[in-house]
Amino acid sequence: MVNDAAVARYGFSSEEFLAMTVGDILPEEHYRGVESGVTRHRIKSGEIIDVSVTSYDIDWEDRRARVVVASQA
Repeated sequence: MVNDAAVARYGFSSEEFLAMTVGDILPEEHYRGVESGVTRHRIKSGEIIDVSVTSYDIDWEDRRARVVVASQA
C-alpha cells in the first residue's frame, strides 16, 4: 500500500510505487537497502531529498512484507 502523502511528495503514482524497489528511489551511492536512520531518496523529478526512515518486517496476508515510514529530514 502507498499513502497519499508519499504520492504527493515523491511524484510517483501508487501504481508506480508498487512496481518499484527501494533501489529505484535510493541514489546509487546511498543504496544499502531499507534501514532505519537518515538517508537520501530520489523523487520522480530527479531531485534528491534527505529523509528519516524507520522500517520493520511484518507478516501480512501470509507474506513477508516491510513497513517503511519515511519523513522529510
